[in-house]
Amino acid sequence: MPHDELVVPTLASRQPSQSGWVVGCALTSAISLIGILCLPPSLVGVAVLTLGLGLNASFGLALLLIAVRSHDTDTSASLSSMAQAGGYLLAAPGPLLIGWFQAVTDSWNYSFGAIVILAMMTATFGYFAGRGGTVHLLDQEAST
Repeated sequence: MPHDELVVPTLASRQPSQSGWVVGCALTSAISLIGILCLPPSLVGVAVLTLGLGLNASFGLALLLIAVRSHDTDTSASLSSMAQAGGYLLAAPGPLLIGWFQAVTDSWNYSFGAIVILAMMTATFGYFAGRGGTVHLLDQEAST
């Protein structure tokens, strides 16, 4: 059985824009999180499965966007460094903050709601990141 973290980026790379793929994965994750909260217990497993599919495909798409948006290897290295540093800086306190939010509100609903909002922000930013074109380093534009 093919893995979505490989299939989705492969299909998305054949398109001039990956915006729809990124938005689709982010919305899959957001809807799945809502499903975990709202579905009857017998269907929560389906929501967890679709959450896993959406998140796995999103990771593959993030790596794809770095590759297809880079003009050359220097740009790819710089873009990758920026994305990883920013991503880890934002993600590292996430579990602590979500746990704190749950403790303060005494409910997982608000914590899951915060994660759904983050997924929607991912869809918005991903839409713009997925548009066609390449990124150039500023000093390369000046020299060409």
